[in-house]
Amino acid sequence: MHDGFTPYRRYGTGHALCNAHHVRELAGILDADPDQTWAADLIRPLCEINDMARSAHVDGAEAIDERLLTVYRHRYDTIIATGRAANPTPPGHRARPPAVNLLARLGGFATDVLRFAHDLRVPFDNNLAERDIRMVKLRQKISGGFRTWTGAATFCAIRSYLSTARKQGINALEALTRLHNGRAWLPETS
Repeated sequence: MHDGFTPYRRYGTGHALCNAHHVRELAGILDADPDQTWAADLIRPLCEINDMARSAHVDGAEAIDERLLTVYRHRYDTIIATGRAANPTPPGHRARPPAVNLLARLGGFATDVLRFAHDLRVPFDNNLAERDIRMVKLRQKISGGFRTWTGAATFCAIRSYLSTARKQGINALEALTRLHNGRAWLPETS
C-alpha cells in the first residue's frame, strides 16, 4: 500500500492505494474550488465502502457482497467521469492541474483504490505503517540523524519491538521491563 508515487509500481504486482491520501486530496480540491462537487461526491462512497468493509471484517466475512460492490463501482466510475468532464486534460505540454492528476490516478488505478473492498485483509489506508515509521523520522529531524549504523539499528529494533507489542495489546512499559529483565515478550507463533 502506498500513496501512488509512480516509482513504487516497480515493486511487485499487488498494489493498493492509500485512501486517506485520496480523501485529503479530494478535500483540498474542494477547498480550493467549491464548484468541484465531484470531489465531495467521491469522498462519500469511499467512506461508505470503508464502513462496510470494517463491518464485514468484524463479522468475519472475507469480502463485501459483490452485487453491492458492483453498485458502488458504477457510482465511483460515474463520479470519475463527471470529474473528468469538469477538468479536461490541458492540450500540449502544459502542466496538469492537481484535479486532473488526481482523477487520472483514481480512474486509472481504480482497482488499487478499491482493493480494500475486495480483499478485507487490505486496510483502507496506510496510516498504521506511517505511524510506525514516524518516530524514526522524528528522531532524524530532531537530532539530524543517527551517529552510527549500530545506533540506528538498535533504535529501529526497539521501536519495532514496542510497535509489535502494542499491536498485540501489550503495554510498552511491561514489554520494556520484561526485555530489561531478560524475559523478552515474543508474539505467539501459530
